[in-house]
Amino acid sequence: MPPPSDLRARAGLDVRLVPAAVLAWATAVAVIMRPEWAIVVAPTAIVTAVVLPWAWQRWSWRWGRGAVTSGWRAIVTIVVPAVAVASVAVATRIRIAQARAHELYDDIGGMSKVQLRLVTEPKATEFGASAKARIEGLPGQVSVFGDEQLLAVTRDAVVESTAGIRVASKPCISGIQLNLRGDIEVIAPPQGLAAQVRQQLFDSAQNLPVGPDRLIPAMDIGDERGFSLNDGDMMTASGLSHLSAVSGANVALVIGAVVTVFSWAGPRVRVAVAALALYGFVAIVGTEPSVLRAVVTGCIGLLAILVGRAGQAIAALSAGIIGLILLAPDLSVSVGFALSVAATAGLVLLAEPLARRLSATTVMGTWPAPVVRAVAVSIAAHVVTMPVLALLIGEISHVSLLANLLAAPAVAPVTIAGSLAAVAAALHLNWLVSALLWCAAPCAWWIHQVARLAAGIVAPATGTVTLVISCTLTFACLTALWAWPRLALRAGAFAAVLAAGSYAVIWVFGLDIARAPQGWKLAACAEKNQIVLIHAGTAGEPANHVASVGYPAPTPLSRQCRIALGLTEQMTWHTQVLDTAADNTTTETVVVESPSYIAEAVSGQPLQSHRSPQWFIARECGPRVRETVMTPEHIPVVCPQRDGPQALYSNGEVWRGR
Repeated sequence: MPPPSDLRARAGLDVRLVPAAVLAWATAVAVIMRPEWAIVVAPTAIVTAVVLPWAWQRWSWRWGRGAVTSGWRAIVTIVVPAVAVASVAVATRIRIAQARAHELYDDIGGMSKVQLRLVTEPKATEFGASAKARIEGLPGQVSVFGDEQLLAVTRDAVVESTAGIRVASKPCISGIQLNLRGDIEVIAPPQGLAAQVRQQLFDSAQNLPVGPDRLIPAMDIGDERGFSLNDGDMMTASGLSHLSAVSGANVALVIGAVVTVFSWAGPRVRVAVAALALYGFVAIVGTEPSVLRAVVTGCIGLLAILVGRAGQAIAALSAGIIGLILLAPDLSVSVGFALSVAATAGLVLLAEPLARRLSATTVMGTWPAPVVRAVAVSIAAHVVTMPVLALLIGEISHVSLLANLLAAPAVAPVTIAGSLAAVAAALHLNWLVSALLWCAAPCAWWIHQVARLAAGIVAPATGTVTLVISCTLTFACLTALWAWPRLALRAGAFAAVLAAGSYAVIWVFGLDIARAPQGWKLAACAEKNQIVLIHAGTAGEPANHVASVGYPAPTPLSRQCRIALGLTEQMTWHTQVLDTAADNTTTETVVVESPSYIAEAVSGQPLQSHRSPQWFIARECGPRVRETVMTPEHIPVVCPQRDGPQALYSNGEVWRGR
């Protein structure tokens, strides 16, 4: 019997379903963008699928047996895509017709009382919050936008509110989006074991240090309630945004861990246990299309790695694409779906051959196989997702490959520990949940630090020219790595040393710290849980930098504060420590515990005898408060504890650290 490697080589690459998957995907996009096209596409595909086999059956007897067999193979190659295209076109058009017949569609441009069920956790936006929701009788999901009230609602809750009905800003089946107005009433809170597990994990994670407290729920169950706008931008700029959501990697790690634990058992036992673990994972995370996408792509990626059958994995991926688009046509216009498919295809086609090439070099030949494979997987995922990001998002991180390589060792511990914590939460073992989350906290902290540092090294590529150059250079580097791996690795090592030296210079001279324009009169810095107010000295005043009279001396100003505000030994400034709700008639500054206390502070007795403050300084803004906050009277609110040094100018403008 030939060895398995020979069998795999003979099997080749099975791409017979690829045309069907591509055409089905394109059909769904076309019908969502232009529903009337379904009238042409569906009948044409149906006629092709019916007439070709009938015609070949009728006239194929005139040729020989070999020609008949080859002809039938060609017919199947054409018929399968035709059937897929017809099915997708009809299914998508039916859903669009149902959406157009819904009563809300007639209220576009007006207001209506709506009842909906959130299917995603609300996320903070620049103007409030957003989420995805389902409405009874309306196919597909609806984008929902609201103020900070929406952030207090959790996924799977049924709410009721008055909403403005608008045409969807992005293509989708439902065709509408909702802008919530007024109070949001919770009709039914989330029910069931899955909701309890999610809430228990989220509550337990809040006791962790900053970073792990929000990253662990996001990585394990896709719960981004703790994410602020800064956190989301940081993960995107560093190229690690895929870690803060449920992806195929979660499924692969969970199932891979289960299979490894039960490696002593037979294949049937391992398959059964893996299926049970997969069922539990879906039950906890949910059954929305994004999760189903992760399940399908994750299972295919795991199949490719464990079995080594790239050809069969591509066929399975193609079948998964067709099935998911039939089930949820909205996925065809989803950026996440495109990234998942691209990453999975790159994993099964490029990762293994690249790992073998790297292992054959003298540089990486002595490295452990898991490390070499991790490097190959990161390179493959980075290369194949770059064009998708450039076309659909218009932004590419320059440091995503390095960030993924640095974060890769910590991903598996966080995912596996979080999955075990979910099991413990389902069994109501709260002490074990906390213990497991604390075990995962160091790894989550490492990922958070990698994301923070990577996001601050260099801005992502934007603009057509820059994106084209970045993609071209990336593919050129991949080609060099494939053709001349030794030379490419040595050049990469030299570039890494050069980059490390450059970053050291940037850090020493503070080039990575934003600097406030000159001319500010007041500034605020957070120093060891103290809010320090800094008064700029007047012209001609002798150089000194002491605490203001009558106020306690603060801790020395940090390096970041000094560099950001341009403070030097030759300058004059005065500092004072401010307490909550303290105000000063000269500086017209008010310190509050959080932005929610501003109305109370403004209406309080201490301020009635003074002029309106020029700014509010909040001790704790929380992760969901927007970056730019102003009161209804257009008085700025700053958060130095979260956003770093802040500065106020004589004209009322505020520098917010960027």
